[in-house]
Amino acid sequence: MFDVTKYPEVEYNRFFNLVESLGRQLNERKNRFDKSDVLECATGWFSNGKLEWVDRIGHDHIVAFSGAKSEQKTQQNVLYTSKGRLKKTTGAIRLLNTLGDDENRTYESKYDVLQIVDTGGPLSFSVALATPEVVQKYVKKTKDCFTVQIPTDELVFLFRPENYSPRQVPVIANYLEEKRAAQMRLIEQF
Repeated sequence: MFDVTKYPEVEYNRFFNLVESLGRQLNERKNRFDKSDVLECATGWFSNGKLEWVDRIGHDHIVAFSGAKSEQKTQQNVLYTSKGRLKKTTGAIRLLNTLGDDENRTYESKYDVLQIVDTGGPLSFSVALATPEVVQKYVKKTKDCFTVQIPTDELVFLFRPENYSPRQVPVIANYLEEKRAAQMRLIEQF
């Protein structure tokens, strides 16, 4: 079992400055995979090599010093309300899409630690960890997925809203503009 108290240090303040800069531009259904890739990659980058972003089925990062697998779930106001109050239980977190393929299927984690990231805004920016054992106690199966809502007193918090300090000179990032420019550069090669 992975010791969550030994989770690698991540510069979460820099991470949340990126989240703040991206704003809502990647919230549309078409862009959500890009958003998860950007945020997962950023976690690896802001860990200074302690978390390697691998983007595999069931886990997103490998902990460099131990080889442990970490799954990252990002969601707005999953840990705190938009007014900055800690929730008693997390919001419903979608763990695995089953696409209705097997009603007898059971949930099996492919990670050693679940990293829950609240991207709702400065009053909710936070990160907490859960072990697979904690997750398993609260997993529910719906028609097309497995979800979980975990009591927040069973989580290990690494970052809370009061730790967030906004960047003095905000960076304006326009991911969609950059993506379209990259697509055109690719197309123009042919």
